[in-house]
Amino acid sequence: MNRIRARAFTVEDLIGPLSEAERLNAPPTIIAARDVGLLAKPCVAVVGKREASPLALRRAQFLAKRLVKLGIVVVSGLCQGVAQAAHTAAISAGGRTIGVLATGLNELS
Repeated sequence: MNRIRARAFTVEDLIGPLSEAERLNAPPTIIAARDVGLLAKPCVAVVGKREASPLALRRAQFLAKRLVKLGIVVVSGLCQGVAQAAHTAAISAGGRTIGVLATGLNELS
């Protein structure tokens, strides 16, 4: 089994001080692996359904390619549908992406 190097952060480590309301809703820890420097770059999340319509997939691809042209890192989940369309389009346009998992890295199989 391959080991993945990861680092743990708090939300405040990444974006600075939070308000009391933000602190109540923030995850206690964010685990980041690979190129954690991407977290400091301008990012936009592209989100949508797993069972996305063809139109939604085309829009996700279009948006991701535009974001890459602007030098923005695309962030999305790691499932099929809109997330997969956004990651694939961004990478094919020469951009970088951040994949977000709802579980810890130890949950991968």
